[in-house]
Order: sequence, then structure tokens, then C-alpha cells
Amino acid sequence: MPIEAAVLPDGWERRAIKVQNGNTRQFIGWCVEAHDLAASKLVAFRDKDRDFVRVLIAEKLVKPRKLVLALRALPRDEEFRTRLVRWVERTLREMAGTDGFA
Repeated sequence: MPIEAAVLPDGWERRAIKVQNGNTRQFIGWCVEAHDLAASKLVAFRDKDRDFVRVLIAEKLVKPRKLVLALRALPRDEEFRTRLVRWVERTLREMAGTDGFA
């Protein structure tokens, strides 16, 4: 699937992470930054994508505030972005109530 198929926050290219080492035989690969990836997953909003983002939050691989900033930078209308931010807020409350995460 080409990268153009993904919906990513504005400026994601500047935050992409370069990977080049012996494991890549010195070829260069570019990885989407974790908050940008999480925001893109929430755009798809499939069960597996929401579960993935929950794990990223629980394992502290993404910071909720930074994720919200990434969601606000999505090339979508304000209502859509607000729904995703509310999902994050609701998820954080649920996680705090059941697992002690905040």
C-alpha cells in the first residue's frame, strides 16, 4: 500500500525517523513517528487500530497530549478531529479507572 493511502498529520514528513544500519545493509528506511502513526490509526478507527493505540498509550510509547496535537493536525474537518480527541479523552478515563493509567 503506498504511503499516500494513509491519512497522516500535517508535517509528518519532518518528523519521520531515518533508519540506516547493518540490518538495512545501509539502505535508508523512513519510519512514521509514533504519534503520527497513532493518529493515522485512529482515522481508520477499526477495532484493531483502536486497540493498537490503547497499547501505545498504556506502554507509554505515545504521550496523550502529543497524540492530541497530532490529531488536531490531521487534514480533516474540525468535527472529525474533535471526535477523535474525545475518543482519546474517554479512553484515558477508562484506562485510569481500570488499569491505573492516566
